[in-house]
Amino acid sequence: MRSEERAPPVEYASARRSQSASAGMSAQVDASSATPNAPQSPDASGYVERNGVCGCRLDQDCNDPALASCDSRSGTCVACVNDRRCRSAPKLTCDVGAFACVECLQDGDCESGHCNEQDHVCVACEADMDCPTTNRSHCNTAMKTCAPCSQDAHCSHLSATPACDSGKCVGCTDDGDCGGKRLRGSW
Repeated sequence: MRSEERAPPVEYASARRSQSASAGMSAQVDASSATPNAPQSPDASGYVERNGVCGCRLDQDCNDPALASCDSRSGTCVACVNDRRCRSAPKLTCDVGAFACVECLQDGDCESGHCNEQDHVCVACEADMDCPTTNRSHCNTAMKTCAPCSQDAHCSHLSATPACDSGKCVGCTDDGDCGGKRLRGSW
């Protein structure tokens, strides 16, 4: 074949970026026009073609500030792959399983000492045991905050003050609570 009769060079498929709202998935290539075993070369968006799929190799390949980290295993731009990308308080911890910045993964991630591991948020309490003061001994589980007691059971975790009286845990509320003996200064 003469040089002017050569077949035109194969052009690589151009990447079409499509972002999944739920997972921030990487761009996909039109598989019908992809060249098999094409070399890995970045397109204008910074994505690299791999076996008909475009994806990132480095964080620099990710142009969306909300998805600024590259998960090199999948070639997907994600919110984070470690805590380094989580800089907006209160979401300073990376949930690497979900590639998302969250408040916490465990109790030690929270100043309050309590992480609601289902929602990944720091809370004041999850059970009455988390509320150690006599004036706020009950955990309001709907609000995840410590509240005043409304019944003796809300004070049972405080051994010195197991009875509830007007929203506060006290040693006893009647002679029966104190073993039939009057405590000095309790009336």
